[in-house]
Amino acid sequence: MKNIFLILLALNTLLWLGSASASGMELGISYPVISTAEQMEFSAAAFRELGIRWFRTDIHWKLMEKRKGEVQWTFDKKVQWAQQNKFSMVATIKADGPDWACREKNKNSAIFKGPDDFERFVNELAKRYAGKIDIIQFGNEWQSSFWYMGTPQEFAAYNNIAYTAFKKHSPGTRFCLGGFSIGALRVLALNSGKLDSFLQDETGQIFTRESIKTLDAKNKKRLDEIVNRSDYVLKNALYDMADIHLYDDPENWLLYYNMINEMCSGKPVIVTEFGGPNLKIRPYNEDFHVQELGRYLQAIDAFNIQLALHFYMVEGDALHGKSALYRTTGKDNSSPPGYIIEKKKTWQVFREFITNQIQSEKK
Repeated sequence: MKNIFLILLALNTLLWLGSASASGMELGISYPVISTAEQMEFSAAAFRELGIRWFRTDIHWKLMEKRKGEVQWTFDKKVQWAQQNKFSMVATIKADGPDWACREKNKNSAIFKGPDDFERFVNELAKRYAGKIDIIQFGNEWQSSFWYMGTPQEFAAYNNIAYTAFKKHSPGTRFCLGGFSIGALRVLALNSGKLDSFLQDETGQIFTRESIKTLDAKNKKRLDEIVNRSDYVLKNALYDMADIHLYDDPENWLLYYNMINEMCSGKPVIVTEFGGPNLKIRPYNEDFHVQELGRYLQAIDAFNIQLALHFYMVEGDALHGKSALYRTTGKDNSSPPGYIIEKKKTWQVFREFITNQIQSEKK
């Protein structure tokens, strides 16, 4: 019975994937496990087996300069790992900072006391890693105050400080505007009349063009915030390319991609997160996940896009925490004990897609 299932799975995978990518798109992983030497060794081997070279990781000012003027360059290890293995990096400078540099903080971001210390830090960062970071961005999903607690004016100002630093010290590094969340993409598409309705991730509430006209004050404020922030930042931020995060509704992804491409005046758009399914909408089922990943890859392959990073490598606790290619199954007997990591069925779907790409390029 097991063999029959595997044969059917392989046949279905081929049907989903069809021909190799027509766009020349490269796939990679958003947030591989690379915190320890053991994790780096595992991830490097996994990248080689999958046939990928791109990854995304974070730069945390708050962890690197806990005392003013004393920067601990812990990010060196990730840069060295990427250089040694000839991997390409998208780095997100988190919009947080050390306590001494911040006026206010939440778990996702901060409001800095002023620009001087951040400007000094990002200039040092750009000089130290000149030519070693392929794509850099400031902040993540800044369209709502949940992810960036400052104003859109503050976000654009700090984004532009980072942009200027890298253009000066590392001109070969491409600067990418921080990612648009899937929630923001849906709101912007609905507000512009490009989408008729969508399901809200956290609550399961359905929003339509008609229902947003009669929203309560709290929800109306949230939706208006996304529209107003996006409008201001896109008019005032400096960037070479834009970034979108795609989850759960692949039938609309091309619409979102075209919308952001248009809003950004035709600048390139990359995807630094894609995946699903949303654990709040339905219980997790691995066979369903296999089916959905096939749909996600097909959807992204229809874009004129160069890079898409899957979220993510090993299962975790995030909203889309099961959207991964590996799972942990328990601790092994090493000292100190580590976690046994095994491939999920989705690993084969991902690998088959890349294999088809490679074969197509050889023809």
